[in-house]
Amino acid sequence: MLVVVAGLGVLVITVAFMSSDRAGKISIGFVGYVEGSNGVTYAKFVGTNFNTRPIHYDMRMQRLALPGWPTASRQSGMIDVLDWGPAQPGEDLVWLARIPDEAGPWRIYVRYDTYLGRVDRGRMWLADFLNRHKFVRTARVVWTDRLTSVAYGPEMRK
Repeated sequence: MLVVVAGLGVLVITVAFMSSDRAGKISIGFVGYVEGSNGVTYAKFVGTNFNTRPIHYDMRMQRLALPGWPTASRQSGMIDVLDWGPAQPGEDLVWLARIPDEAGPWRIYVRYDTYLGRVDRGRMWLADFLNRHKFVRTARVVWTDRLTSVAYGPEMRK
C-alpha cells in the first residue's frame, strides 16, 4: 500500500511540474485603413500566433466606457473577420474592423485557446480525478493553466 501511495505522489509531482508551453501569446498590430467595396472604412489589423501550438481564436471589439474597458460582447455588423479558424504557430492573421460611428476610444481583442498536447491532457485528467476525490488543493497544483487567453490591439480613436 505504501508503494502505491508513494508512486501516486511521484506521479502527481512529476506531472504538476512538467513544462507546459500553453503560455504563449499573440501580437496584434495596426496596419492602416482600408476602404471596402461598400464605401465603408475599415481598420486593418495583423496578428501573429507566437504560440508553439495551433490556436482557435475569436476577434471582437471593445469601446472604452467609464470606469474602464468593458467586458466584450459580440456586436453584429461591427466586426468583419477576414481569416477565421485555427491558426498555426507563426501564422499571420488579418482582420478588418469597421470603425465605430460613435466617438471615443476603441480596440480589438482576440480570445484564443491553444490545442492541448498529450502532457496537458494528462495533467487536466489528473486534476479532474483529484477534484472528484476531494483533493482540490493538489488538483490546483497539477492544473493551474487557464484555458482561454486574451490579446489586446492598440487603442484606436475615430
